[in-house]
Amino acid sequence: MKVRFTLLLTMALAAVPVTAHAQEERGELWEVQVVKVTPGHMDEFMATVGQVKAAAEAANLSSEFGWHTWTQDFEVAFASATPNMASFDDPEAWMRAFQGTAGEAMMQEAMGKFMTEISSTTSSREIWEHVEAWSYEPATPAFEKVIGKIIAFSEANGAYYPVNGYRTLFGDAGRVSFFVFADNWGDFFGKNSMEGQIAGTPAGEEWEGIIAELSDCISAYESSQMQYYPELSYTGHSM
Repeated sequence: MKVRFTLLLTMALAAVPVTAHAQEERGELWEVQVVKVTPGHMDEFMATVGQVKAAAEAANLSSEFGWHTWTQDFEVAFASATPNMASFDDPEAWMRAFQGTAGEAMMQEAMGKFMTEISSTTSSREIWEHVEAWSYEPATPAFEKVIGKIIAFSEANGAYYPVNGYRTLFGDAGRVSFFVFADNWGDFFGKNSMEGQIAGTPAGEEWEGIIAELSDCISAYESSQMQYYPELSYTGHSM
């Protein structure tokens, strides 16, 4: 299970009237429910949430019924995107989506556990609106933008060799490595290389511009050519 931590800053604002014009331009809506779980029931509660997810997968529910789960101490928050305010007029639509599906019995079992075996209470239910003008997302670093351009260029121009990229987490911080695989050295050099095939074409000019951008992002560069010997390698027993 991948756990992601976040810092939530909440501020109380003076009441501001919502105009009809603002309603017409409403941002993305989220329903956020917070459940308080009695200590001693937390593991059981989260396991049952996992059962609900399995039921949703078995029922092949559409994305509109999806949710995100967050926890803090013994509080569990469920955030669900919703298309419009009218969707809140039919709170049972989510449960009906399971009817007649492979996940129906599993979902009924999970809801039975919530109702009879797990001690928990819904402490709050709110509707949130995303306000784009109040939001900020850091720009993608220049290096990552250029690498994205290189990958897109390679896909668009039919590069026939795979590439794997790696970031060094420990040791030489800031170092990245790319492994490019080919069946023979001729794929890298001369007329058979991608550079050789696009030389003198508009694609060649685009490639030169991308490489110039890459040069502005790096302080040092080195390359090596290695040959792989599968007969001298061991990757474990075949499955």
